[in-house]
Amino acid sequence: MWYPTALSNALRGERVDDTDDMNIFLREKDNWYYTQETEIAEGEVDFINVALHEIAHGLGISSGTFTPWQGDPISSIGLPNEFISYFSWTFDLPDLDGTPMLYDTFLTLGDGRTLMAFANPSLELTYALANPTLHFAGEHARRANGGYPVAVTPLSVSHIPQFPRRASPIMLSDSGQGETRHRLDAILLGMMQDLGWEISETCLQGAP
Repeated sequence: MWYPTALSNALRGERVDDTDDMNIFLREKDNWYYTQETEIAEGEVDFINVALHEIAHGLGISSGTFTPWQGDPISSIGLPNEFISYFSWTFDLPDLDGTPMLYDTFLTLGDGRTLMAFANPSLELTYALANPTLHFAGEHARRANGGYPVAVTPLSVSHIPQFPRRASPIMLSDSGQGETRHRLDAILLGMMQDLGWEISETCLQGAP
């Protein structure tokens, strides 16, 4: 499996190579909300919230799965397809040679099957990625969610949905739109612990 560069460096205690830990590109917008001096307005997007969201992706909350938005709905793990060419990328994507990311190994269906149980690429993998029972099967994340599985967003599995009676998660797919979240939530911190990050007690205490 592939480890995110930042986590690989942290676990080794030294830099693996000269590759950046992560690259984040935030577009210039007229509706960014930068300050807490005023209430965020409808239609504004909180910059700090989005930055935290993207940093979390760079730290490992990121799937290597690809589902095309055009053409045949054949999904893959670590094999870029039509989903990739649909966007204009400003940087080179790594060749994952069909190998899953560490995050992908935690994604599990309600019946216990992981994504690696499906042919790669295949239509069956698309159905699995769209399955509403797909969840992040990490023990720290489960405990942070009150003992319940942490669902991921179907077909956008690097994100998690809004859970009942909880604050909006940083990893919501549209996080930061019309609201501000400047603290990492307990579920996200639990997911990071499951991936291998050491999270301090200070950070864990009082996490929403």
